[in-house]
Amino acid sequence: MNTTTVLVVGAALLAGYVTGRARPGARLWGWALRDRTPRQPAWWIAQLVLAVPVAVLLTVRLVVRPRRTVAQLRARHRPPERSPAVRFFA
Repeated sequence: MNTTTVLVVGAALLAGYVTGRARPGARLWGWALRDRTPRQPAWWIAQLVLAVPVAVLLTVRLVVRPRRTVAQLRARHRPPERSPAVRFFA
């Protein structure tokens, strides 16, 4: 391995360590879950922060199992079937 590779790998490991210690995702999530009202601009930004993981998970599901995901989304919005008519005299 040459010096450049060692420096790049070392920088990547250091960046991962610092990011793990700082936990920016947990801080951002905690900020988004604070009590706010829709009248505040920060509430709308928080909604975007909370929607990103949902969008990522849905995208991953669509990539991994597209047929099943689409079928589940369609089944979720189907109206329930009607029950049979009541018969008073048999």
